[in-house]
Amino acid sequence: MNIYDAINYINRFPDYGTIKKDASRFRMLMDALGNPQNRFNIITVTGSHGKSSVVRMISSALFNAGYAVGEYSSPCLNSLCDCIHANGANLSDEELCIVIEEMSSIVDSLGFECTRREISMAAAFISIAAKGCTTAVIEADSGIMYGLAEALNSTVLSVITTAEDDEQLIRGYACIVKQNVSAVIAHSNKRLARNVVNGITLSVNSGFASPSHFKLHIKQTGIGGSTFTYKGNKYICSMAGRHQLENSLTAIEALDFLRKHGYPAITYSKIFDGVKDTILPSRCQAVSVENPTIIIDSADTPERMKALADFIRTLPNEPKIMICGMCDDTDWQAALGFITRYIDVGLCVDGFASNSVFAPKLTEMFREAQEINLKNALPRAVSLAGKHGMVIAAGSPRLAPTIRKMM
Repeated sequence: MNIYDAINYINRFPDYGTIKKDASRFRMLMDALGNPQNRFNIITVTGSHGKSSVVRMISSALFNAGYAVGEYSSPCLNSLCDCIHANGANLSDEELCIVIEEMSSIVDSLGFECTRREISMAAAFISIAAKGCTTAVIEADSGIMYGLAEALNSTVLSVITTAEDDEQLIRGYACIVKQNVSAVIAHSNKRLARNVVNGITLSVNSGFASPSHFKLHIKQTGIGGSTFTYKGNKYICSMAGRHQLENSLTAIEALDFLRKHGYPAITYSKIFDGVKDTILPSRCQAVSVENPTIIIDSADTPERMKALADFIRTLPNEPKIMICGMCDDTDWQAALGFITRYIDVGLCVDGFASNSVFAPKLTEMFREAQEINLKNALPRAVSLAGKHGMVIAAGSPRLAPTIRKMM
């Protein structure tokens, strides 16, 4: 099996579908695979947005502190290898091929259908165990979370990042919180989240922690990130946006809990470095800060696009030119509804993925828009933005790598 065979095998499975809320299916899948997830401690991270950033900050600090740590996050920008890390390195193509080939015969013999997210996470658990990791930080989104808690017996901490103000949604996120396991909940909606989690776990979990904005002092924030003090300690977040500052606080609280509960090597300096060193490709990433400013973001959902919009609307750069490409497997109309009001010209592209939205449909979402060939999009955007403007390349995660190659 080569890497193309492995990717094609994973893509055979439905991404979500009507079977996503069957909590027993993922547990049965992991039983069939020998339950590799029970060979290491697990920190689960879920929420509306900010999951990948919090996962990376926590795992980076653990790795810097000398712990053997694995990591799983999504979405994948190129292949599943981007989503699985062990001891500071991505999974290689060869390693992924071995794992998928070993899994495939077992998965194909099951009497039920799995989702792509479940297959991907199972592959991550097998890979992390094979690398000898003693801890793993795992992102759980809505495609996997309903069956995750039931399948995990070694969870040491549950983290809920920024969530929309929706009780049903938070109730879904709270499904990953296990009895007798502590939870760290982001500052936003913490009162609602605490009530929901308390109700689900019957008040038998070990406790809650949430960031306190009373102990936060922002020194500087902008396109290059933020400098702030929290509980008297100085931190630097290298990623732009107020939402990344919120993610930093959530990660700091989670790491402080871990330091007090079995991970004494997590010192302040390790937490500082974990937050500062975290830069996720195509996550509100400033690839140029002048002549013009260029930001790449793989914002493909309403929540992610809202976070991007909340950031760029605070920036003085004018005009704002957006290279927009979306795929039809998300609510792209709702997502664009958050950002188009702040965009002067939308340059709409398609053809970067088999299910990319037809560019003329995208133009209907902007006040002023042009349908343009993908290879001409970045030069045209730079020309329209001029020295003092801004280019925002955003949409499907499949668009981001294409734009990066043009830089």
